[in-house]
Amino acid sequence: MTAEFHKANRQRLYAEMKDGSAAVFFSGSAPRQSADAYYTFFTNRNFLYLTGIKFAGLVLVATKIGSNVQESIYILPPDLMKERWTGRRPKADEVMTQSGITDIRFVENFENDIHRVLNSGNVQRVYLDLYRHTPDEGLDEAHRFAQTIKTGYPFLTVENILPILKRLRTLKAPCEIDAMRRAMTVTREGILRMMRASHPGMYEYEYKAEFDYA
Repeated sequence: MTAEFHKANRQRLYAEMKDGSAAVFFSGSAPRQSADAYYTFFTNRNFLYLTGIKFAGLVLVATKIGSNVQESIYILPPDLMKERWTGRRPKADEVMTQSGITDIRFVENFENDIHRVLNSGNVQRVYLDLYRHTPDEGLDEAHRFAQTIKTGYPFLTVENILPILKRLRTLKAPCEIDAMRRAMTVTREGILRMMRASHPGMYEYEYKAEFDYA
């Protein structure tokens, strides 16, 4: 998807936000598997819908004061040593090209920046993506940040922006429909190839070989 697609998604979202509000979105992080091993990372789908960025540890912040909307993305600073172990980090120009957002900052500045925004007197409401699949699911960055707001900024209202995003994402753009059609074509071809490669007794033979090896 192009930067124009993601910019249009954000503009539709900003139109739904109330005056005097801020929205904070987290790209997410991979859950820990064991010790220093982590599961495969998948970007928060709403963050991806708004930015097109597929990296962990990023934050999107947008404020709407009157008709003026300001948006910033916070990225991880370059660190060649850490990147050897945790994967490549996106560069500012790469994020700018993909998302269409020109204000790129480092995550180390997020805490001070968001404090100034929330304590400015111009913001009364904070939108967060507060999705939880099950009640006992662990808290993600958005839920932890909601707790921070309720404790440190009790004069602000926290609102779940998920219902708005669900409604916006229900209506697919032409490029999304084309991508879905291509995905279905690839899936269909993969299934047909598996069917053509299969033969009677194939499953029993492979299962027995695996059992014997075990």
